[in-house]
Amino acid sequence: MGSGVSSTTQQSTAIPEITINLSDGNTTTSINSTTGSLPRKTNISRHSSSRRRRDKDIIRRDSSKRNIDKPVTIQVKNGAPGIEVSNSKLESLAAEIFSRPDVANVRWIDFSYNEITLIPEDLAKLVSLSSLNMDNNFISDLPDSLLTLRKLTKLISSNNRLKYFNPNLLAFDNLTELSLSNNKLSELPADIGLLSSLVCLYVSHNTLTELPDSIGRLKKLRTLDIRYNNLKHLPDTVESLCSLERLQAYCNNLDVLPEALGSCTRLRVLRVSSNKLKDLPLSLGGLELLETLDVHNNKLTSLPECVCEMAGLLELHLGDNEISELNEGIVGMRRLQTLKVNSNSLQCIPSFIDSLSNLRYLHLRNNNIRTLPESMNNLQQLLVLDAKNNPIHFPPREVWERGLSAIKAYFEEIKRSGSSRSSRLKISVLGARSAGKTSFIECLTKNCTVGPFISPTLGIEVTRWIPLEDPNMVFVLWDHSGNPLYDATHQFFFSPGSLVFLVVNMQQYILGDSNSYTGTFCVYCTLYNTLYKTLCIILVVKI
Repeated sequence: MGSGVSSTTQQSTAIPEITINLSDGNTTTSINSTTGSLPRKTNISRHSSSRRRRDKDIIRRDSSKRNIDKPVTIQVKNGAPGIEVSNSKLESLAAEIFSRPDVANVRWIDFSYNEITLIPEDLAKLVSLSSLNMDNNFISDLPDSLLTLRKLTKLISSNNRLKYFNPNLLAFDNLTELSLSNNKLSELPADIGLLSSLVCLYVSHNTLTELPDSIGRLKKLRTLDIRYNNLKHLPDTVESLCSLERLQAYCNNLDVLPEALGSCTRLRVLRVSSNKLKDLPLSLGGLELLETLDVHNNKLTSLPECVCEMAGLLELHLGDNEISELNEGIVGMRRLQTLKVNSNSLQCIPSFIDSLSNLRYLHLRNNNIRTLPESMNNLQQLLVLDAKNNPIHFPPREVWERGLSAIKAYFEEIKRSGSSRSSRLKISVLGARSAGKTSFIECLTKNCTVGPFISPTLGIEVTRWIPLEDPNMVFVLWDHSGNPLYDATHQFFFSPGSLVFLVVNMQQYILGDSNSYTGTFCVYCTLYNTLYKTLCIILVVKI
């Protein structure tokens, strides 16, 4: 039967078989009047190359015929005539494109997002061509025939299948932009420096292991994109890239940056994240125009010294490192607007953070921060504070979990009420003789179990304790003797804002005789607290 006709048989009056084929260029619909079957669609969508190969014997359409389906006209963009055939599922460029009488005037051509495997030799007819965009195709070679395009300034061949760059094309001395990203390049030509007019070079997402020394001859280069490769070092010749403004080298295997990079004094953006850097060269401190520095996901253990000298920095990304503190060097970065130190080992945020008066975005997530300084309330430009996944206890959890506005309101209330907070706390430990006061202090400060006998305290012994959980806190413990002769003197060692631990040994406690173990101390503590309202009494029981 004819193509697209159903073979279903029905008992009915003989009616001539009529097949109506409706084609819209993508689907063929056959309607069989004999069977009364529903329309059947044969999908020949060009989106699926596998389906196209499967139907190759049924639907034979050569590439030139496919191209005729979409008329090609000369378009004008920014005053320049050109040809636009991008995203058209083409397998090749039809000869009709290059047989036009006005083809010699074409300044640009865009056949990106197709399925083209070979660059036609007829492309050489576009003698006025300055921009060639063949991004996202299946091209594996850049032929010598392109050399006839002497006016070419932009060559875009990213997202193809190039395994090498034709060294003969280094004769393009007018080329200002070269894009070879997302190919299969394992190396660049040794003489790439011959492209002396190059301003932008994009070679990301390849398998490069090194850059040729001649890259230093690209005196006009402003943008160098080498991210997502296997680079282990950068050549010292980068010091000659006197026009370089943007260097993207993240996601490589760099374990050190050359001191020579500090000679690129016009550098504004430096992104070297996701490498193996343990430090940054001191010479980078001289990059006065640098505005963005991204070194997240490396192996930094402290804030590099050179960073503290970058007074013009606007964005600093230090996340996913091993930094334990922010030193006072950051006070000089008064233009800084974004600071990211998430996923590090920070224990605290220094009080001088308020020197960053232009700070707008502060990311502190995933650290070990326990307190936020009250000076943060002075950051008037701050818009975003991300402090999630930290064991913060000041401000209280119910405050900082509500966000930046609640934190600012909390600090503002502290300032208004005249309250103060100190990281140093005095603790007086009281109790009768042999109540276990000294044992309690030993267990608390040394995190250990004490022996059955400890020498009694004579007078007062003072112990300074800094807990491992919060190195910013200092506790001063006063161990008062349990000798009744000293009972009347305890009150003179109380001070505003201090804490009192009253230790009671229940093994010695006699029911009905509480005064012998708590009474005297409670009287003095209660009297002092009534007068000054500053003491907090905690009862510690030894069983």
